[in-house]
Amino acid sequence: MAWIGMFAFIGATVIQLIDFQFASLFREIDPASNYLMSYFIAAAGAGTAVMLLLGRFSSGTAYGWKLGGGYVLIGLSAAGLTFLRQAAMPVPVAVLMCGFLLGIGNGMFLITFNYALQKETPASMTGRIFGIQNTVLSAVLIAAPLLGGTLVQTLGARLTFTVAGCFLSAVGLAGIGWGHRFWSRSSSAASAASLVNLEERA
Repeated sequence: MAWIGMFAFIGATVIQLIDFQFASLFREIDPASNYLMSYFIAAAGAGTAVMLLLGRFSSGTAYGWKLGGGYVLIGLSAAGLTFLRQAAMPVPVAVLMCGFLLGIGNGMFLITFNYALQKETPASMTGRIFGIQNTVLSAVLIAAPLLGGTLVQTLGARLTFTVAGCFLSAVGLAGIGWGHRFWSRSSSAASAASLVNLEERA
């Protein structure tokens, strides 16, 4: 459980770095086309909805593929947006595709992560584990957007999104490649206990 929590923390931090910076990116891509961001948000929502409807996809124990795959799709979408002008298709179509891809990745990760928390956490520790998760994610929601704004001002939106997308995809590939070593059922109870012990020492 501790490895899943760490994996989620890294991904959530990177995602929140860019989450509030999409407006800056779309202004760089095409300042005159204000509708592009609306297209992107709508497509992302549709992708997430599709994954929610396919909730059975999260059954099983292949967390590395599902959590890592979600990050790979989100990362590809974020990095892909920076190359819209080089796409061999109309920009609105490329925006819709990137948005839908991000939505699928987001839904894949959220469903699997919540499933893993409920399935792998020992009953006696469920409340404490969810409390730790909410505390950590709340801290990320406060700090990461501030850092993201600073990076956009310093590096520019395109470079920030490219680096963040590539890094997130790399983290996802690492989860796919090595996740089975850390996220087995046999180690879930021990990992949850160690996470609680760390909280008590803090």
